[in-house]
Amino acid sequence: MVKVGLLALDVGGSFVKVLVDLFEMGKEEKIFFKFHSSSFKELENDLERIYSTCLQACDYKILVSSFAGRILQNGEIVSITKWREVKRAKDIFKKLNFDKRIFKNDIECAMVSLDNKKFKKIKKGKVSGDSKALVYLGSGMGVAISKDAKMDPSEFA
Repeated sequence: MVKVGLLALDVGGSFVKVLVDLFEMGKEEKIFFKFHSSSFKELENDLERIYSTCLQACDYKILVSSFAGRILQNGEIVSITKWREVKRAKDIFKKLNFDKRIFKNDIECAMVSLDNKKFKKIKKGKVSGDSKALVYLGSGMGVAISKDAKMDPSEFA
């Protein structure tokens, strides 16, 4: 019986949102956290508490994180815009024993979300119907997609 733990992390300029998703033998449990961090050190301390409480007993642990900032040099460097800190991706959350770590910035996450949405296809350069999509980034509320006058947040909390 293998227990898998996924920690999805959304580090914004104002808040940090965390989803811990635990999977074991067809059962799933989701736990949400929302808090304020103002530095990598503070964030790492908060995540250590969440990790030890929720993920310690998991056999396989995955971290997927989205940052309001830049990912540079093929994912090697992470920069949080509001914190004015730059860190090497391999050094972030180093003390936490994740089997897989994925770092993306908000724009990359929005593109993944858009890629998974179903839109009407454009034929010969003309839009059929009234379908329009806008992507809102860096608003302090996370990433959202507006399609046909309906707001669709692509974040988890």
